[in-house]
Amino acid sequence: TEHTGHLIDIVPTILEVTGAEYPDTYQGKKVLPYDGQSFLSVLMGNGTFERFDPLYFQWGKDEALIEEDWKLVRLDAGPWELYNRNQDKTELVDLSIVEPSVADSLIRKHEAWMRAMDAYR
Repeated sequence: TEHTGHLIDIVPTILEVTGAEYPDTYQGKKVLPYDGQSFLSVLMGNGTFERFDPLYFQWGKDEALIEEDWKLVRLDAGPWELYNRNQDKTELVDLSIVEPSVADSLIRKHEAWMRAMDAYR
């Protein structure tokens, strides 16, 4: 498949394989819900993997969001950059100026995700 999978997709895949349920709490504390999607259908050879939700990233001062053909990236807390993953696989052409509405929409989504993650810290 050409759809993007990620480490976060392993837990939902294992849950689907085993039939186990993801807990709401652990030792009396609320558990952060998982963000991934099962890719079992791909492993079984009878389906494709299509991501329904964006992939969010944050590591130190680096941040990114992948949604459909778009990848929004910010390195070392610098300016946001926007790339079309289908047209520019090597991420050489920053489209943030050419596609400001796309960039702004993705930035708002990333900021909302960061606020949601802060609620669990």
